[in-house]
Amino acid sequence: MRTILIADDERIEREGIKFLLKESGFELQVIEAVHGKAALEYLKHNKVDILFTDIKMPFMDGLQLIQEAILLYPDLKCVVFSGFSEFEYAKEAIRMGVNNYILKPVDPDEFTKTIKEVFNELNKQDLQEKIRQKKNSYLWDHILYQLVNGISLEAIQDRTDFMLDKNSFTMYHRMILIESNHNFFERVNEIFSYELKTNLQLQFDYLNLNMQQSILLFKKTLSVDYELLAQNIYKFIKENYQESCYVAVSRSFKNISEIGEVFLKLEELMEEKFYQPDDHVFMVGKNSSVFTKTKSEDELINLIHKDIRNKNIEGLKKNYETLCNKYQEQTSFSQIFIKFIFSNIMKEVSAVLAFNNENKLEKEIEELYKSTKMQDVIEITNRYIERFIKSFNNPGMRTEIQAIKSYIYENYQEDISIQLLAEQVCLTPSYLSYIFKKETGCNLNKFIKAYRMDKAKELLKCTQMKIVHICELVGYTNVSYFCQNFKDSFGVSPEKYRQSGEVNEKEKTI
Repeated sequence: MRTILIADDERIEREGIKFLLKESGFELQVIEAVHGKAALEYLKHNKVDILFTDIKMPFMDGLQLIQEAILLYPDLKCVVFSGFSEFEYAKEAIRMGVNNYILKPVDPDEFTKTIKEVFNELNKQDLQEKIRQKKNSYLWDHILYQLVNGISLEAIQDRTDFMLDKNSFTMYHRMILIESNHNFFERVNEIFSYELKTNLQLQFDYLNLNMQQSILLFKKTLSVDYELLAQNIYKFIKENYQESCYVAVSRSFKNISEIGEVFLKLEELMEEKFYQPDDHVFMVGKNSSVFTKTKSEDELINLIHKDIRNKNIEGLKKNYETLCNKYQEQTSFSQIFIKFIFSNIMKEVSAVLAFNNENKLEKEIEELYKSTKMQDVIEITNRYIERFIKSFNNPGMRTEIQAIKSYIYENYQEDISIQLLAEQVCLTPSYLSYIFKKETGCNLNKFIKAYRMDKAKELLKCTQMKIVHICELVGYTNVSYFCQNFKDSFGVSPEKYRQSGEVNEKEKTI
């Protein structure tokens, strides 16, 4: 509901204006002031939409009131009503920018027409403000997206001509990364951040990075237990969307120019899910990887065999080291049991490597069983572990990464999950994510999105396809989500990009 302030020293005039407002059917909260000074005092503490004022009043006339009121609220809509003999005053009001003038006695039809015009101006003003805010919101998301992806603040300002005020530099101090193994964020789209804010009863800025990753940015004004908050986020997503996600909390930081570096550390922290698949919340300095936790022998042994089958070099190194330390530090284990465990590791490695020299394997296992020291058992097994690592931890591994890239290039328009990609090269999804980042320096989800966005740009530039069709061709099912991702990536909507000078005139039709 809009608010109107009526300033007139004549009570009967004020009552007449209120009556006409009521008869005209406008929903307004009406405030009355008995003269200009009283009206100004009210405006100093309260914003109104419309100022309806007489010209001649005691203490402060209508022109002085308008002048002071516009200083307080430049967009305030002012309506002057007065007698014909005061027309010179009315001209002065018009010179000040007031274009709504009603003569006394007030004609009801003229009054209704004027108020309608004022309402139309207010509605137009509100629409322009919404457009401005939405545009700024899109630009801000684009800036954050660039910062997260390692673009410097200086480079962003050069590209966008967007100057940040000083408060923007220190507005954030924590980031939370939410990651799913599925295309969760395309499915939930915009509703997710709203429902999460409602559930948590906290304010944060939300930035979707791709179908499987989003970040929350928290301002310094918040004082919360971030570990508990991360647990609540995980529970909320699990209970409301039946999605098992992972949540990583960054260290605190002081300046938005640190966001890129902080995000890289967050991604490193998120890699803990590869080592700790049963954990879903990760904090800087809180989580130690699975290798330093106390595990039963069965758990460790199963992990090692799984690492060998999945060619998980990093996992194997650390799990195997933990197993060796466990048996070296404790003397309560049966020697036969220990030798059985390590000989089975040798057999598993041989099977994966397709080691055909069975005689050599049998001789080395026999040597292992004859060992009288734990260190000798470890050294014999180490030969196989080192052989395994050498076989898979070399440039040959890049052929698997190249195979994944080729698959993405050929199938980017399809639904591509990390699970599906992992199946192409017989690796676990978490390990594929790990080695892809290690080999390319780029997150796998980010790589897929960047390739799709480049293809979308190409189609927008070189074809007359409708945007909904382009959305489908580059692997998205939700048009609004696709458009938002395009804006985050390039700072403009697909429509604006197509209409830009980069595109030929004949290619502008959507």
